[in-house]
Amino acid sequence: DPRYKVQYALWHRRFSTNTMPRWPLAQPFRMIGHNGEINTIQGNYNWTHARSSAFEHPNFGYRMEEVLPPCRAENSDSANFDTYVELMIRCNREIPEAMMIMIPEAYQSYQDNKDDPVTNFYEYWSALQEPWDGPAFIAFCDGRYMGGALDRNGLRPARYFRLHDGTTVITSEVGVLGEETAPASSFKSKGRLGPGQIVAIDLTTGELIENDAMKLKMAQK
Repeated sequence: DPRYKVQYALWHRRFSTNTMPRWPLAQPFRMIGHNGEINTIQGNYNWTHARSSAFEHPNFGYRMEEVLPPCRAENSDSANFDTYVELMIRCNREIPEAMMIMIPEAYQSYQDNKDDPVTNFYEYWSALQEPWDGPAFIAFCDGRYMGGALDRNGLRPARYFRLHDGTTVITSEVGVLGEETAPASSFKSKGRLGPGQIVAIDLTTGELIENDAMKLKMAQK
């Protein structure tokens, strides 16, 4: 129906390699679509359960126990990742910030930048939240920001394209835009994510915010 228009869409298609396909685990989820595996999921699951008794936030008040534990054994690694991201967002974190916390880059290589806000951000959160590690490209959206984040080892492809008409595509596959859909002349800019990098669109302004600018923005909140 050509009358039905949306500002953005999050789309996922991938063969399930480490869980049995079931409709409750179909992607995308509420917040993310995931290409990859979270290899540390057992540790993430255990630590999340261990901390559940200490979770509290005024947004939930006495009903906090209704959302705990956020990770469930019957869920896949991707589904548990999505639930934990949503919990952080309901506790007033923005989704690029949640991505930085959960899948941090290898910031230890930047030890010369002791006063860098982004390095300080990662050091602070490393004491509070263990990383969800493994080969992963995460597409995400919370209604304000839509984008993608890559694991710190860069083990999945992640590319983004900006067309002259303002359309932005963030994808794991280069051929997602065919020549008929988007000929070479229609590209305004394009790039790829490196290990631990992030890119996002501010849906309120249409601005494409690349890795360094986005991380600094989140670190200076």
